Amino acid sequence: MKPTIVTLVNILFFYFSLAQEFKGYTLDEIQAIHVEFDIHQQSNKGGDFTRYINSHMSEFWPHQILSRSGPIRQLGYHLREDVEKFVTETKEGSIPLEEYIKSPLVDGMIILHKGKIVFEEYPNMKDYYKHHSYSVTKPYVSTLIGLLEMEGKIEVHKTVSEYLTELKGTDWGEVPIIDVLDMTSGMGIDDNLFAQIFFNENGWIGNDNSKGGPSDQLAPAKKTGPSGQIYEYFSLNTEVLGWIIERITNRTAIQLMEECIWQKMGAESDALMFLPNANDRMYMGGLSAILRDHARFGLLFTPSGRIAPYNFIPDAYIKKIQQGGRPEIIKKSGPINLFIYDDPITAEHLVDGEPPRHSTYQWDIVMSDGDFFKEGGGGQGLYISPSRDLVIAYFGTRNFDSDGNLLINNLHQISRQLAKSGLFDK
Repeated sequence: MKPTIVTLVNILFFYFSLAQEFKGYTLDEIQAIHVEFDIHQQSNKGGDFTRYINSHMSEFWPHQILSRSGPIRQLGYHLREDVEKFVTETKEGSIPLEEYIKSPLVDGMIILHKGKIVFEEYPNMKDYYKHHSYSVTKPYVSTLIGLLEMEGKIEVHKTVSEYLTELKGTDWGEVPIIDVLDMTSGMGIDDNLFAQIFFNENGWIGNDNSKGGPSDQLAPAKKTGPSGQIYEYFSLNTEVLGWIIERITNRTAIQLMEECIWQKMGAESDALMFLPNANDRMYMGGLSAILRDHARFGLLFTPSGRIAPYNFIPDAYIKKIQQGGRPEIIKKSGPINLFIYDDPITAEHLVDGEPPRHSTYQWDIVMSDGDFFKEGGGGQGLYISPSRDLVIAYFGTRNFDSDGNLLINNLHQISRQLAKSGLFDK
């Protein structure tokens, strides 16, 4: 039966009360996972099998290290019982946060308010595990574009072919970069088809060895519609951004991510970037890191986090995220992200009952109050509320019920509930 996307359907919440402290994996379990591992199937299996792979990427895939450097940005603790006891509203009923996170769909969650940790739990992982973040990687790439833009090194209203000149005269070449950033390129909507193209019989799509991107594969592509009209989530957009970065700088976006973000934000641990093959990159979803470092990235967009030397992201870029999107596009969009909508039939994009204002610069949703967030394909996420000085980051692992329905945690909705709760208004 083909899986359909649901949110915590048929999860038995009495399971949560039986959850115990995570103990790790036995040797027998690890060896069995390695025997079964198949890069094309690991996400389809779900549960502990996929969870182990998510948090031990270096054992399975070629990767590049993003080395940390300099003083670690210290995160003080101010753990709050009112946050722990906060009652979340889900389709299954009202559940305190401390119970909800015991779900087998949640691996870890951290909440920072005014730069301090007010909640941190790791129900299904160790706090030092580098967990695959999937599409939460995308805003790191778009932040590099934003930094280059603020330096005057890229003009996002120019077309792709202005930078990838080999695409001049093709449909991809005619797309303005802002439309690539905003997932409105008109070049595709089906991420499942995208995966089939990328993981084809020839391996990764980037294997044509052309500087700046796989022109042989991009050039024949035809538009599914005009760009700049409808939001259509398509991960290839992020790969194109990575290739544009490379063309402009003559550096890989991984190198720039390391030097311009990771080594400047006070990370406490190295990160990893998945390389589908030894010489290729995967910008749309390859980053693995510890949860606290994802939260540190989120701090770069909040008032308490933007103190020297961590104020290297310009105010103008943050305002562009919050105010510069195009509300008219998201109102007539297709799927924003397969995991970011309430109703898979109508694709109604509601976040805790609210319509989003827009989506831009690879952030899935920006709300009318300026909050924005990004969700990853297995229940990972980063929620930022600059006005509340709040950052929420989480890791999860998908699973399937007995009918083949895809199960993913509901933490993007819960994050919005937390932000609006009043707990972080002072």
